[in-house]
Amino acid sequence: MRRLRHALLPALLAACSGTSGDTTATDSTTQTESTQTATTQEPPATGSETQGSTTSVEPTTASPTTTLEPTTGDTTTVNTATGDTTTGDTTASDTTAVSSATGDTSTGDTSTGDTTTGDTTASDTTSTGTDTGTSTDTGTSTGVIGDCTPGDSQTCYGGPDGTDGVGKCMAGEQQCDPDGTWGPCEGEVLPQPESCETPGDEDCNGVDPCAGDGVYKWHKVFGGTGDERGVRVAFDGAGALVLAAQGTSTIDFGGGPLQSAGNWDLFLAKFAPDGAHLWSQRFGDASGQFGDGWALAVSPAGDIVVGGAFTGNLDLGGGPLVNQSIADGFLAKFTADGAHVWSKAFKAGSFVVPEALALGADGSIHFVGGFRGGLDLGGGWLVPPSQDHDAFVGKFTAAGAHVWSLHYGDITYQYAHGVAVDAAGNSYVGGTFQGTMDPGNGPMISAGQGDAYLVKFDPIGNAVWAQRYGDAQHQVITGVTIAPSGRVSVTGTFGGEMDLGGGPIFGHSFAAQFEGSGAHRWSKPLGSGIAYPTAIAADGLGSLFVVGHFIGGADFGGGLFMSQGDLDVFALKLGPDGEHVWSRRFGDFNAQMGLGATGSKTGAVAMSGGFQGSINLGGGPATSKGSWDGFVVVFDP
Repeated sequence: MRRLRHALLPALLAACSGTSGDTTATDSTTQTESTQTATTQEPPATGSETQGSTTSVEPTTASPTTTLEPTTGDTTTVNTATGDTTTGDTTASDTTAVSSATGDTSTGDTSTGDTTTGDTTASDTTSTGTDTGTSTDTGTSTGVIGDCTPGDSQTCYGGPDGTDGVGKCMAGEQQCDPDGTWGPCEGEVLPQPESCETPGDEDCNGVDPCAGDGVYKWHKVFGGTGDERGVRVAFDGAGALVLAAQGTSTIDFGGGPLQSAGNWDLFLAKFAPDGAHLWSQRFGDASGQFGDGWALAVSPAGDIVVGGAFTGNLDLGGGPLVNQSIADGFLAKFTADGAHVWSKAFKAGSFVVPEALALGADGSIHFVGGFRGGLDLGGGWLVPPSQDHDAFVGKFTAAGAHVWSLHYGDITYQYAHGVAVDAAGNSYVGGTFQGTMDPGNGPMISAGQGDAYLVKFDPIGNAVWAQRYGDAQHQVITGVTIAPSGRVSVTGTFGGEMDLGGGPIFGHSFAAQFEGSGAHRWSKPLGSGIAYPTAIAADGLGSLFVVGHFIGGADFGGGLFMSQGDLDVFALKLGPDGEHVWSRRFGDFNAQMGLGATGSKTGAVAMSGGFQGSINLGGGPATSKGSWDGFVVVFDP
């Protein structure tokens, strides 16, 4: 678990120097040992050299791309009508004459845009003065002159049956105009898409998903005699869940056992919204793959992109990728059904540790992490000024073609841990750095052991703004996400005090939100105690989901939790303004870790991780079969 050693456990040792208990499993690969040495013993900041970023730009190829919905947050659209209105062949006779026109009448549904045209014959017909309530035009009459008596009034409602008086929906009133026709419906409130940015039940279905308590929905635990963990997880637009896991022995997700080839392997699995197994696959050889560096993103349409580090040979379905250093990086794309689309490797001078992926609305892929000794993402060699870590950021088309790549850092330590992309294609990258780093708009200097940072890049890789947060102790942003509002949220850990723009906060972990301009919106410590948030995700309603692990006592806003001995998992739901919605603790006296987080467009959330001993995620206790077993769990809003 290099990632946890380099980003989380050093902070644990610093904050809890008297705490005992082995909280990690020992990785066996050369890559992991090398990474441990480099990342747990960070050299002191010298500030003696300043190194600007190097950008490699390559024109986008003419390869076809897929246009996708943004991953920073899906929205739910609710029709304000119950159905389409269809006009068919009609003949009326022997009634009071009003019209004798015969012709084609086109009637459209103003909610869906569907239109049905039929031949209509009207002879001596009169208006009935009624409205079926199945279209979005308001009122209860056809609006024909003579329908009403001037001065009369009546209630009106144009929403679907059963929604009037439910949630925020309410009927209005309309007046009869002097010409004898009903006027517009005034004051009615029709169903709207749900949003946690405003209180209440906007879609008028009787449930406010923003005020729920995180009801357990389903979970899976998996593993064999070795080490297995669920490291990343993501919803698609239909509510299906994709899991990326690592393992050294056997995993059965529900489709039959998948056996590791001998070391860390990559496992992918997909589950239906109710938890039913859809498909699962394993990738790797006897060397280590996916042991260090994990990244996963899923588009609303279900396309899957996974990235990581590997040694040996890795065949993801398009032929073997061959490692040429201590550990090279890879990216691969799969269809919603798990079929290979493309895969590629990235040579490192020493090793590369990918950390996060995000997808743009156009399907573009934004890829971040850290590396040593050089890295080629497809646009030329990125050369760090020393053998310590530099951060990298790369952008690719949906077809995998290199668009641009850059790195930043000096002779000390820099890392990118999180990335998110807004609707306009700007990317936001967060991490930690020592010494001096220049992402492209001027140098920033760390105040001490390591500062947190957040950078906004425009769609062509220019740094729009960059901000540094920290004091003489260590601060790190571990996760970045974007809500449907376009606001950027982060989580991480810190020592000492930290000012993210709203004044100093104190504690050990934090969450914060910024406007796309970088302006501070809110920031807060994540309760009392020593907690290590590893991931943050926004759901489609604007709420935030933070996962990680903690030791000792921690109060995230819903009451004090006590870990049962070693690290316990926590899950925390926050509202758009950072307010506590609900929180959970999972674990026993052994070690458990929360590693991945995702939110759905309807407000459901999911997390993944690993556990020793036993864990009860809501569906009953489960016991690890080996050193570590993996888990994934889903909660309704």
